[in-house]
Amino acid sequence: SFVTTLIAAFEIFLHRITGLEDIVVGLPAAGQSTEGQDYLVGHAVNLLPLRASVDSGLTFSQYLVKRKPEILDSYDHQRYTFGSLINKLNIPRDPSRIPLVPVSFNVDIGITIGVHFHDCEFSFTTNPRNYENFEMFINAAGSGNNLTLECTYNTDLFDNSIITTRMQEFVVLLESITHNPDEKIAYLEIL
Repeated sequence: SFVTTLIAAFEIFLHRITGLEDIVVGLPAAGQSTEGQDYLVGHAVNLLPLRASVDSGLTFSQYLVKRKPEILDSYDHQRYTFGSLINKLNIPRDPSRIPLVPVSFNVDIGITIGVHFHDCEFSFTTNPRNYENFEMFINAAGSGNNLTLECTYNTDLFDNSIITTRMQEFVVLLESITHNPDEKIAYLEIL
């Protein structure tokens, strides 16, 4: 799926800029539909930590084939709250950061599809956040052929010029994957 492809590309991006092979990305997931709570209205989202092992010797296509079932299997655990997981793992808490998941990636594709107001036109814009809990939070939003990448970040760690460069690098990586999905991860272009 497009969501799985974006998540896999983001994991590769993190691997390329950090040099780490063991990556954990937080994915916001709503579990109320699996509980039969379709009537629930509100922002009821669990953070789903996705752990990935990135092998730069694989091509993007090979990596995506490997990640697809792993990511889909992770959705089976979206009812288990992030707080319950942290308590069970007994991870030491640091009040200045979120444990286990420093980076989060969200996908809001087709959010306005099916939205209609009788005889009224509308446009969808996001509300920028002034504060961020994560070191970096990426939101991929859009519909049709348009994709917008929005990034909020911890200003104690990054400044605007670094984040602008990182987002440009991610776009270059996405374009590289699109043009040559059978290139080894180590050789995919990045700014």
